[in-house]
Amino acid sequence: MNRRRILAVVKGDIIALMVVLLLHSCLREWVFQSRIAVSLLAPSGGMATVHAALAAWFVALRFVLFVIAPPYAAFRIVSALLHSRSPPGTTD
Repeated sequence: MNRRRILAVVKGDIIALMVVLLLHSCLREWVFQSRIAVSLLAPSGGMATVHAALAAWFVALRFVLFVIAPPYAAFRIVSALLHSRSPPGTTD
């Protein structure tokens, strides 16, 4: 039972990381393509503001992905390991 819980936490973190990496990759490509489109079609105006907002969101996503997510995933795994310990005098 305890191993199942630990595996569920690890599996959930791996799936979440894969989804965020996919989102990061797609967004990076989209920002790159929109940067080209903005520079060719409308160097100033409304589209430049939209591009700046997309770039800011992209930077925030990178911060979450590379700065916040790894320690949080490690905390969840260690927490699951600590909570999975059997009380003294019992066995699994």
